Amino acid sequence: ANFSIAKDLTYTIPVLKQAFAVNPNIKTEMLPWSPPAWMKASGTMNGGNFNDTYMPSLAQYFVKAIQAYEAEGIPVYAIAAQNEPENSNGSYPTETFSASEESTFIASDLGPALSSAGLSPKILGYEHNWNDTTYPETLLADSAAAKYIAGISWHCYSGTVPAQTTVHNAYPT
Repeated sequence: ANFSIAKDLTYTIPVLKQAFAVNPNIKTEMLPWSPPAWMKASGTMNGGNFNDTYMPSLAQYFVKAIQAYEAEGIPVYAIAAQNEPENSNGSYPTETFSASEESTFIASDLGPALSSAGLSPKILGYEHNWNDTTYPETLLADSAAAKYIAGISWHCYSGTVPAQTTVHNAYPT
């Protein structure tokens, strides 16, 4: 009921509009560093774990955010359920979001909510480091989640590039 992108209207959206004015072909990806504090067991944006009770609410936040950005002229190419889901840090907005939680969220809430709203951004799974191939493989092994996942997104802070090949070879589609 209290969803708003008002804070984004002062900086984020104007900067994105400037970027699109320079190159209208850029792609935007939306992903949270943390869901709202009230959706987390910790009750804070900084660190902690997601309260799975709020998966349907989080999916609606994605729907509303995409709709609001697109109403401002910012097309959303892709989304990810959580930035660095294996990183919980009490010093800044983060959360732990396990592979099974992400898989359930995408299959049962996020994918269906986007579809019901007529939205079709690409969903990128994992969004974390090369040092763990088990997490993305868990997502892709779940056929209910995998049908919504366009690909796996990687960070290069830890691990090595061949991790991408490991996952690709296990799930080439």
